[in-house]
Amino acid sequence: MTARNQTISASPTPRRPQGRPRRLTIDTIIDTACEIGIDRLDMAGLAAKLGTGVATLYGYVDNYDHLVHLTLQRLARSTLIVDHGQSWQAVLREHAAAIFAVYRRHPQLIGHMMDGTRRTLADIVYFDHVVKLLVDRGIAAPRALSLYFEVNQIVVGAAVGMHYRASAEAAAGGPDALRQELIAACDASGLPALGEGFATAGLPPALGDYERALERLIAEYDATP
Repeated sequence: MTARNQTISASPTPRRPQGRPRRLTIDTIIDTACEIGIDRLDMAGLAAKLGTGVATLYGYVDNYDHLVHLTLQRLARSTLIVDHGQSWQAVLREHAAAIFAVYRRHPQLIGHMMDGTRRTLADIVYFDHVVKLLVDRGIAAPRALSLYFEVNQIVVGAAVGMHYRASAEAAAGGPDALRQELIAACDASGLPALGEGFATAGLPPALGDYERALERLIAEYDATP
């Protein structure tokens, strides 16, 4: 047993008494993972806390990365947007800011977004809560649903761009070095239009900025009769 597992096993949480085992659900598993915390989470420690075996957990999650993905989603969405009478525009901005912060801190979630096969109750509750806030402000339910997904697409795209920019600049040795590298590559490949574009500022400022696209979406809806 590793020291990491020993730390988790030594939790002050009392051992569950022997008897009929607790009925496992994906929500119970993720709730318990949240209690442990991402920094100390592993499959063995989680199984021990639940009073089950590691093999049993694989009936609910694909692997450790999938477990982390679901746990991060739960942590991100555990605090619902508070309804204090803000406008629907403010609701969308709060939602966008919250999920962008999660993708900025945990880029591995971006890859896991492609696996939409396992949704937890917390995901659905958060989803419904945001849509209901929009409906309560006079937006028809189908349009509210569309706005929710449109905002998510904007934020995920911006998060990808943000991490791409950070990786590219780090690999090149900084923003200026990356700009020179891009210009040289365009010159060598005979791509004058791209070279001229990169010559000003390297990668465009909009890369990784979700707010510009979000405000265009809001303005477009405002202008819709």
